[in-house]
Amino acid sequence: MPLANNRFRAMKHDQYVICLASVDPRRSMGGLGRYFRDALAMLKERGVSMLCCFPFPTKRSKRLNRYLSNFWGTVVDEHLVGFYGVRDIWGMLAELGRSGRRPVEIQIHQLQSFALDYVADFLAAVPVPVKLFLHDYYTVCPGAHLLKNGKTYCGPEKPSEGKCSTCTKWTPSHHAKIHSLLESVRERLTVVAPSAAARDVWLQTFVDFREQTIVIPHLRAEGEVPNAYQQKAEDEPIRMAYVGAPAAYKGWNLFRQLATSLGGSDKNIEFYHFGVNNPDGSIIRNVPVSFVEDGLEAMTSSIRRTNIDVVLLWALSPETYSYTLYESMQANVMVLTNPDSGNIADVVESQRVGRVFRTEKELWAYLQNVEQVSRDVDFYRRSRPLLPLRLVPNPAIPDALDLSANPRLPPVELVPHHAWHVEWLYTLKQLKQKMVGS
Repeated sequence: MPLANNRFRAMKHDQYVICLASVDPRRSMGGLGRYFRDALAMLKERGVSMLCCFPFPTKRSKRLNRYLSNFWGTVVDEHLVGFYGVRDIWGMLAELGRSGRRPVEIQIHQLQSFALDYVADFLAAVPVPVKLFLHDYYTVCPGAHLLKNGKTYCGPEKPSEGKCSTCTKWTPSHHAKIHSLLESVRERLTVVAPSAAARDVWLQTFVDFREQTIVIPHLRAEGEVPNAYQQKAEDEPIRMAYVGAPAAYKGWNLFRQLATSLGGSDKNIEFYHFGVNNPDGSIIRNVPVSFVEDGLEAMTSSIRRTNIDVVLLWALSPETYSYTLYESMQANVMVLTNPDSGNIADVVESQRVGRVFRTEKELWAYLQNVEQVSRDVDFYRRSRPLLPLRLVPNPAIPDALDLSANPRLPPVELVPHHAWHVEWLYTLKQLKQKMVGS
């Protein structure tokens, strides 16, 4: 049966997953952007489409923001079909149902910028399994990264007035609202953590959802190759890299300080940044890398070609999952991190692929002893007899779908109204951002 007005002609399959994300998945970068691209490809292989809804927040005024929260952008298999009110989206799903399409599950990837009342209404109206994916800690704290006043890790303990009252992100009602939302779908909820570290931090706050929580990593190693590492020559410099977006909460500021003090022509450590944007082009050498333009193996290949010895992954608070960690491990480098880095510290310690320093002071002292660093590089890089051949998206993620479900959607008869004025504002904003970035 043809879809009304060809509204969803972009939907390629009769079954689809509904995703809620805080950003347009086509424009999302970093780890979340990579996850969406991987997930879309795996769903396509299984004959399942993706319908993703995202909000359109603005900082212009609270009044305008409240108005825009009524509308969600809707992307079907990478094609924007428009902005619609939440009730209009119910009408879309009913329209899809009459055309033989049916939802498999709802996946909540991010809740930032969503009006939670609308999310609750939407979940109540669509009786399918719900999965909450822990890409960050927004469900624990509006700060998402668990940094007190954006600077230091506040610890894994549940938010409370005693712990959080001096932090700018302290919002007493936040936890109650999130808990109420999850409680409303408890019987059909699964919480998917990409690492044991993310699971353990999240359960400190949501201990009563332990039975609903599972761990499924984003990537899986596939195949093995012999480790062909050759020991460094005595006069060869240490090549140290920062991998990914230059963000303070991921250790960029520390890396710049190290480069300024320990880099230069008269030193024996060279500093590199692997990523698209490099805000420091002096001592730090930039190697442009984009998984969007260069493919999913681009980062590992670039690290290998440049013969990097050491990667600094100094996240200031627990990473739920670090793509750059696994890319660095595949490239066979020594990883330096701190005990608060979550998934990174856990893997570095358990697989013995680097060192975990308790403080920045310890790291500084260590890097000033270049002979010791060189010995450690040789030790860590030759200690693994086999390396992963490739890293692939984990098929356990789509394998967890119940494709036999046949939900009864509410018999909504309204005709969805395309909010052209909101879409126009959104398009204008994207054009402005593109002009600023060019």
